[in-house]
Amino acid sequence: SNEDRRGAHHPAVPCTDSPFAPPPVAVEAIRRRCSVTGASIVCSPSFLFSRFFCEPALELRTTLENMPSIRTLSRPLAVLLFAVLLVCGVCEGKPRKGPSSTSTKQRIEQLHSQMSQALVASQTEVAVSLGEEALSLAESASLHQLTPRIHKLLMVAYIGLERFDDAVLSATASVDVSTDIGKEEARRKILELGKEMVASCIEVGSSSRETCEGRGDGNNIAFPLYEAAARLGRFAASPYQRPFALLEPALLAQPWWDPSMFEFTELLESNADAIRQEFLNLPLGAVRAAGTRQGNDHDSALVDGSWSEVVFYHRGKQVAANLALCPVTASVLERIPAAQSLVFGQAHFSVMGAHSSLRPHSGATNYRLTAHLALVVPRGNSIRVGGERREWQQGKVLVFDDSFDHEVTNESEEERVVLLVNVWHPQLPTEAIQAIAAQYNQMTEQTFNE
Repeated sequence: SNEDRRGAHHPAVPCTDSPFAPPPVAVEAIRRRCSVTGASIVCSPSFLFSRFFCEPALELRTTLENMPSIRTLSRPLAVLLFAVLLVCGVCEGKPRKGPSSTSTKQRIEQLHSQMSQALVASQTEVAVSLGEEALSLAESASLHQLTPRIHKLLMVAYIGLERFDDAVLSATASVDVSTDIGKEEARRKILELGKEMVASCIEVGSSSRETCEGRGDGNNIAFPLYEAAARLGRFAASPYQRPFALLEPALLAQPWWDPSMFEFTELLESNADAIRQEFLNLPLGAVRAAGTRQGNDHDSALVDGSWSEVVFYHRGKQVAANLALCPVTASVLERIPAAQSLVFGQAHFSVMGAHSSLRPHSGATNYRLTAHLALVVPRGNSIRVGGERREWQQGKVLVFDDSFDHEVTNESEEERVVLLVNVWHPQLPTEAIQAIAAQYNQMTEQTFNE
């Protein structure tokens, strides 16, 4: 092999890298001799064993390269040396090959594994260094299919170093939202990645949980990612709108709605006192912990403090025992068809305990809106939907789109109680509602239990 012929003492080196490099004309002569175009010239002691009289020439070259004191004579000596080597046939023209794509891929996989280990060991700076090296290798070798995995780990590492802008760039790069994949698929990928960013931010502990989740204003760690995706048309119209199941982009999207445009508002508000009294008269045990029933949109893990409810309708099915306890409330809900027919909606008393909160989250879909009739609302209670926070007023209705990021806060010493009623989005015609209901009936419960 070439390695055997070169020998341990005389490794092949590019001729042009030698401090005794020949003039360009000599290099071109060697190229012509070797019948190579556009290749680097590599000096190799090939055939030296069969042509022993060339050994002095090679030894002379080695000696000259190790004696800087005579480098002023390098050019003429180099020309003479290369002439001798050319006659001996020891200069071979061959392309200088870089590492193969296979070895590069293996190196990238190795770096990826080391990144994971560094993150586990909380060596975030090391992880960033490894990740940036892996990206450089992948890009130079056009191994673009490997970069998303690298970017995901870099995202975590950047968050750990509070380099949030870089984290967002890596997050965006890890899922190409500008490709021809469907908009809904892109939206789901962005949502999944955003959840990963928030979870990573909380896990590394470089920022408070409140900052990671965007408590107070909804601008969580992934918000710039949502903004970028929305600008590219690969997300909802608003970066705040993040339904976890279904999104219909043709429907008007706004976090808050004017209650006066809905017929049920007057019906609810005119019966507010009677409904409130029914709640206050409920027997012990009627109010149960929220977030635990099957298919509930809101996981109990979202609650800091206590949160409970009394359910009247759940996905179009009534809870007869609770309706019997509250006849006025039952009568009012019977006059709101959507409260009974909404296949992914509820109607219930929602009770938030003192000094409790419901962390930022989004509902299942924008096919529905949510109405709150305020029954017991001490000072210090508020709800943020999108980028706007509002307070309830006793006996009044608020209407909002819960597919937008929202959170609830009770800073008072008392519990807060509202009657929650989900209704269909007003822009959905009857035939669309029927089609959606039929489609839902064919879907598994798991879709809405993520």
